[in-house]
Amino acid sequence: MSSTLEVLNITGTNAVEIGKGAAASGAGAIAVGATQGDPDAGDVANGAFATGALAQAFGAGAKATAAGAVQIGAGTNATTDSLQFQATRIATVASVNALISHLTSALLQQGALAISATAEEFKTVAITIANVDGFQVSAAVDATIPFTAAHVVTALKFGAILVQMSTAGAITTKVVSATQAYDTLLEAVAALPDADASNIAIGYITINADAGGWTAITDNLTDGSGLTAATFEDAALATLPTVV
Repeated sequence: MSSTLEVLNITGTNAVEIGKGAAASGAGAIAVGATQGDPDAGDVANGAFATGALAQAFGAGAKATAAGAVQIGAGTNATTDSLQFQATRIATVASVNALISHLTSALLQQGALAISATAEEFKTVAITIANVDGFQVSAAVDATIPFTAAHVVTALKFGAILVQMSTAGAITTKVVSATQAYDTLLEAVAALPDADASNIAIGYITINADAGGWTAITDNLTDGSGLTAATFEDAALATLPTVV
């Protein structure tokens, strides 16, 4: 009994090809698997085919065309940075970590923040649902939510107030500093603080103070009354990551 190992047509930088008809054109790629026909007799070559940088293809007909992709088994193509066994894609560490992050902290349904009928307070008009610290938490519709503290925005300046929800479903507010005096709305929003531990940001409220300045709890949120303008923004909904 005898066997033959053929290494042919290496075209990728630092690439490895094993098997007649194998092709590793990607830099650092590995292709292992000979053609199932005889190219010299006119058959179509279908050896392992790894064109992505650092891609790896194992098996006659296996293809890995994406950078970093690994394909094991003939007849299928790993087209994303993933590990695929024939037609079954196996989750990568990055995708698993993304899923864990989603399950740990993610806004699933917006509360639709708005001004309350009690103009010094705000409200939600929908149930707020989120994953917080690995638990799914919800807060019922609430028509009167007070600010947590007397947040101050200097006269004719801008401020932004984070709205957050805790693992207990409690909605509170948080600011970057007791008094805010930003020249533009964009600056105020950019300075928003992160949510506290065991909380998730569900939105924010921006304040454009009038000539008299604005103080939460005592001043109202009606445009042109207690301030020049107030806006209510919900945080973006989380998208469930694809585990591939």
